[in-house]
Amino acid sequence: MNVDIVISMDENIHDPLTMEQTQMVSEIFDHASKILENGGKVIVQRVFTNAPPNQLCVFDKLEDLTGWKERLNDVQVILDRDTIS
Repeated sequence: MNVDIVISMDENIHDPLTMEQTQMVSEIFDHASKILENGGKVIVQRVFTNAPPNQLCVFDKLEDLTGWKERLNDVQVILDRDTIS
């Protein structure tokens, strides 16, 4: 049985990075990597109060998840913040 993980772009990624809680985001990426290694998927979505969630992307390869993390880190560097490990 494959297990998937759903990541809320706002609550799990954007908000912690804005509040400089990079370690929390690093842990989410570590967990998501393990899910992919075990055959699961990483689903990134935006959650709304009065509407269904909007699925932004689905990762099923570790390389794709790593690429997304690298792009997020590019922004972190521009903002002079700690990068996601």
